[in-house]
Amino acid sequence: MKKTARWAAVCIGVAALFAGAYFLIAKQDENGAGEGSSSRGGGAEPVETVAAARNAISETLVLSGTVEAYRIARPGSAAEGPVEYLAVREGDRVTKGDKLLSIGRRKGIDAEVRSLRAEVKKEADSLERTRQLVQKDALPGEALDQAVFAHEKASADLARAEERRRDYLVEAPFDGVIREILVHEGGFVAPREAVIEIYDPESLVIRAAVSERHAAGMEAAMPVEIRFDAYPDKPLRGEIVRVFPWLDPGTRTRTVEILPQEDLVLLPGMFARIEVLLKTASDTLVVPVEAILPTEEGDAVFVVSDGKARKRQVDVGIETNRKAQILSGVSEGEPVVVRGARGLSDGDAVSPVKRDDEDSGNPGTRDAGQ
Repeated sequence: MKKTARWAAVCIGVAALFAGAYFLIAKQDENGAGEGSSSRGGGAEPVETVAAARNAISETLVLSGTVEAYRIARPGSAAEGPVEYLAVREGDRVTKGDKLLSIGRRKGIDAEVRSLRAEVKKEADSLERTRQLVQKDALPGEALDQAVFAHEKASADLARAEERRRDYLVEAPFDGVIREILVHEGGFVAPREAVIEIYDPESLVIRAAVSERHAAGMEAAMPVEIRFDAYPDKPLRGEIVRVFPWLDPGTRTRTVEILPQEDLVLLPGMFARIEVLLKTASDTLVVPVEAILPTEEGDAVFVVSDGKARKRQVDVGIETNRKAQILSGVSEGEPVVVRGARGLSDGDAVSPVKRDDEDSGNPGTRDAGQ
């Protein structure tokens, strides 16, 4: 009997212990759930906002360019032989027709020219005597025809010989500057081998390659800003003066030619950094670009109204690395969430903190790349 009573007391104690443990666990779960609900559902989410404001915004395309001459000549000799005389050096300015160099081994053609000049003079004298005799009826008319033919033939032979003689001379094809001399005195040149490179300094332009993405949007007279390492003090104004009508099949780029609008000395090979103004809006509604949220329905932002986050679908125009143009969906002055928007839902309670927009006074500029 005593043994049974002791066993019953043990069972009652164990049961009471289990009941106490269950009560404590349930109480902790209840407290934990209550705290989590309070932290998410009972409090407002902290966010930073910036007021949508009117400002200027631009999109630019950054390019790299090189100064080049579009009028270049590489004249050569039509004859072969050693270079006998060089009349110019790199950097010399020349005028069209100036003698640049001469090729040796032309003694034979010089002798032929002298002989043919004498022949032409002889035929000219004979033609004059024959004309006088025909006029006096001392000779028939056919004799005059023969004299004219002989004189013309000798003149043609002389013209051909003089052309061959000029094959041994290289002359400047236009007014320009000697860029490079490709031979040296005494060196042997073959027919049609380039011997000198000359460029027209009036034909210097900045050439840049535009990627296929932006190629179709290039037009003449588009304004640009140019920076040269040779002129580091300030950017220079310029414009696109020519757009090539095709894309290079190897690089898929379109060439444009640019000229500065200010007077300065350009040299072939100069490096230039160019910003092409693609789009601009001088007075438009802009917000920080971090306010824009991509959604399945399109771009959206959160604005704060009466302590609540309100989701708005927006139409975005020009977008830079700092600013975005808002075409519709937001009104001027509305506070737009720029930090803390991730995870928000329409209607969530928020605790807004206004952020001073450092760029509010500066127009945004987009680097569209290449």
